[in-house]
Amino acid sequence: MPPTSGLHVAIDNDTESVYKHWCLFINRPTDDEKTILNAMGSSTRYYFEMRTADASKSPTLAEMIHLCDVPDSTFPAIKKAAESAVIHNEYPGYNCQDYVLELLDGLEKEGIIDG
Repeated sequence: MPPTSGLHVAIDNDTESVYKHWCLFINRPTDDEKTILNAMGSSTRYYFEMRTADASKSPTLAEMIHLCDVPDSTFPAIKKAAESAVIHNEYPGYNCQDYVLELLDGLEKEGIIDG
């Protein structure tokens, strides 16, 4: 069986907003590989961010939802999907939660995860 990593939605208390911040967290084997994929910014000014970090150690973490385990070999495809996901800055109500949900839909359509 190939090595796998946990795919999670990490939900943080956002001190600058009434909303909680969502990101996709890939819990890879080492600290140098743990990856957060998210939309950062504010209404109509969001941008993609990918960074190496352990979301489970965030001091503002409210909840961590394990979605599934993915083969480590799918990491490049997940990263590519996250980088190329459309960020809808044309919609004032769009936020990081929408980004994560749409990214998960895209990963499902590409057969990377099973909904």
